Amino acid sequence: MDKPFSVLFVCLGNTCRSTMSEGIFNHLVKSKGLQDKWRIDSAGIENWHEGKPPDEFTIEMLERNNMLDGYCHTARQITEADFMKFNFILGMDLYNIRCLKRKAPPNYTAKLFFMHFMSLSRHHLKFLKNCMLNVSDAVKDFWRYKLIKFHKQKNRL
Repeated sequence: MDKPFSVLFVCLGNTCRSTMSEGIFNHLVKSKGLQDKWRIDSAGIENWHEGKPPDEFTIEMLERNNMLDGYCHTARQITEADFMKFNFILGMDLYNIRCLKRKAPPNYTAKLFFMHFMSLSRHHLKFLKNCMLNVSDAVKDFWRYKLIKFHKQKNRL
């Protein structure tokens, strides 16, 4: 049976931001008992990390926050078929959105959104909007933590 709702998270390489978002969203959907209704995936604009698992920090953060839930992903590049297969495609930054618009085939059906500034119409799922706000905050926290970690390491040198 096809799942009625679907979302694809997209960043540049598909090992950090998009996989973190996918893992968090998977957890939120499962916690509401809606996993049978959602197809959730992530992809990269580029194929640099194709075939690789998510970044170790992503897995560590999901695990630390009890959101791993058996999450398993292999990095992949977005395909033209994704633009027809998913209801929503969420780019992690404006560069991703520009690339997605260039890669999109004519007459694609997915709705493209910038992750941090989504404005879903009332015709879209209220559930997605509420969950995405949580995912957006987690992704911001993820990069804030990475920046702090970088500066601590830099200061050690």
